[in-house]
Amino acid sequence: MTRPDPSAAHTMPVIDLGRALELLAQAVEQPVGRLLHRVLSLADVGDDDLDGLGHAGVYQLYVRDRLPVRLTLGGLVVLDAAQRAQDRGYASDDALEYAGDVAARFIDLIPDAAFPPVLPVHASLP
Repeated sequence: MTRPDPSAAHTMPVIDLGRALELLAQAVEQPVGRLLHRVLSLADVGDDDLDGLGHAGVYQLYVRDRLPVRLTLGGLVVLDAAQRAQDRGYASDDALEYAGDVAARFIDLIPDAAFPPVLPVHASLP
């Protein structure tokens, strides 16, 4: 068994929850083909890498370490939700909305202590 080259992993784009939602929002404006392929194309994944993905789901590709990008857990949750929605026949914009809802529920699972405190903004009143 060969070990993956750690330097290769650092050259791959990273998609986190926020970036996944941004890419999905851009991808729905190009309603041709599979949503995952459009998202990865927008993340600068080459055509050869996209062709190698076939019709496997993002989760299966993630588990098999066959994605040409690095996904955070949040990125995986969002892209998997969008892909499952598309597989169920949702229109691309509805898949984006569903993925946004899933992202919100995912973030709700994270304890508040994981986020930096927000300082109050003091606005001067006229």
